Amino acid sequence: MTTPTTDLLPLLIVAMDHTVKYLLSLGAIRDRAKIVGQAAKEGNLNHFDVHEDKLDDVADFVTSVIKVCYTRLSMLLQGSFHRLA
Repeated sequence: MTTPTTDLLPLLIVAMDHTVKYLLSLGAIRDRAKIVGQAAKEGNLNHFDVHEDKLDDVADFVTSVIKVCYTRLSMLLQGSFHRLA
């Protein structure tokens, strides 16, 4: 099942300017994560604490969520891009 939004997604991505593309990129996520990580190490976060002894458990959880969601997303995107070809 497609919607007008999913059908137009590839066209919208092409039309985005460089700033928007950067903000949606893994590089932008990594850059922000470094800033937040440094603030956490310095104890400068206002809304949450970081417990480094729990990071392995968090990484395992996030990996499992990505595997489930990526499989679904991949199937959806393959269908959308196939129709555009």
